Amino acid sequence: MSLSIRILVASMAVLAMGCGDDDSGNDPVDGGGDADTDTDTDTDADTDADADTDTDSDTDTDTDTDSDTDTDTDSDTDADGDFGFDIRVPQERNVECVPGEKQPDVDWLCTFEYNGTSGHIYVQNTPVDCELGSLSSNNPVYETADAFLSVGGDLFPLQNPVYDWGGNHHVNFMEFDYDGAHYKYYHSFWTSFSWYTCHEEFDCIQVFTPGGSPIKDGCVEGERSLPIVCVKIEEDGSYDPLVDEYDTCG
Repeated sequence: MSLSIRILVASMAVLAMGCGDDDSGNDPVDGGGDADTDTDTDTDADTDADADTDTDSDTDTDTDTDSDTDTDTDSDTDADGDFGFDIRVPQERNVECVPGEKQPDVDWLCTFEYNGTSGHIYVQNTPVDCELGSLSSNNPVYETADAFLSVGGDLFPLQNPVYDWGGNHHVNFMEFDYDGAHYKYYHSFWTSFSWYTCHEEFDCIQVFTPGGSPIKDGCVEGERSLPIVCVKIEEDGSYDPLVDEYDTCG
């Protein structure tokens, strides 16, 4: 081979070696440590935010509106509210003292105050007949069905109870025996023009021995030394408050 050809071959061999080792630096840059482009951004940024905002927010408001309002509509209209009495609803009876007018029951609820005893009495009076009074008028006659004294809710039967209409002038009264004495529920004021009471309701007590001798007259006009309060049971079984609104005839 000629010298010129050998020089040409050698030059080409040198060039070939240079191109094969350069690798033009296109290998990934190790950056000294496997730059681990697995940048592991760990977007698990623990956005588990353990936000567990626990919407259970334990709002457990326990609405338990068991407001225990216990309105107790027992509004004391039961037996306790009536001082232990079983208040009846008054009825019209088949007794006509005036033609066409049936007579109703006349029941009374009253206070009782005497000799250290404080309580209430309840007396049921049922019309059973009529009697001829003066001026040719007929007045009802009553039979007492039940009569009790209530003291602190304990009931005591009243003996020999009587309710009297009181004749033409309707000067009514009520009597009974209790604890060794006789009591008369009566009136302490009268009209000035005639022998009439100012009010149908009794307002005082007269006390007697069982034989009828006076012990104390609490109905002396103007004195009323043994005052009481009485209300009539209404036709629906209700009654007014036992409030002493005593007044003279005016």
